[in-house]
Amino acid sequence: MAADSHKALIRSGYLVAVMFAVLPIMDTLIAVYPFHLSDERWRFGAVGALTGISLLPLLGGWLALVIASVEEHLKTRRAIGWIAGTLALICLIVFFMFLLDYLQARADVRIEYRDQMDQAAISGLLKQFGTVLTLSILCVAGLSAPRPLGGFKALRKKPVDKSETPLISLVDR
Repeated sequence: MAADSHKALIRSGYLVAVMFAVLPIMDTLIAVYPFHLSDERWRFGAVGALTGISLLPLLGGWLALVIASVEEHLKTRRAIGWIAGTLALICLIVFFMFLLDYLQARADVRIEYRDQMDQAAISGLLKQFGTVLTLSILCVAGLSAPRPLGGFKALRKKPVDKSETPLISLVDR
């Protein structure tokens, strides 16, 4: 009975982690829809909005990694590491694109609003840098999971030979 409640707690923990990671991003993407990828001002605003919510997805990734580490779910831990590394590279590319979009869009902004735009850009760049740094640390932590002896195939449960169970008599009658 205790094992069942433990498994349910772990499953719900993973679900909460996924919800932390996915829901804020979905909400923000819905808010910036329809997408105008050719407009640097739209990209600047959309990326700024996404960087504003980056803390919750990072918390979700960290929570999933903690659960995988504590429960010794090595495959899950390594998968989280790979996902975090991939996202770190994507966020690094977005960091530089955001900087370029800022420089292009700044030329179109009236002089009295440039200080506000500069502040928004600095805030967004700092948040993106923190996101890339955190994802990189999660990547290293996830990929540093030791491989089990014999590889991951050794973790698979071997089928039970039913002739060896105590419920079946091995003695001929």
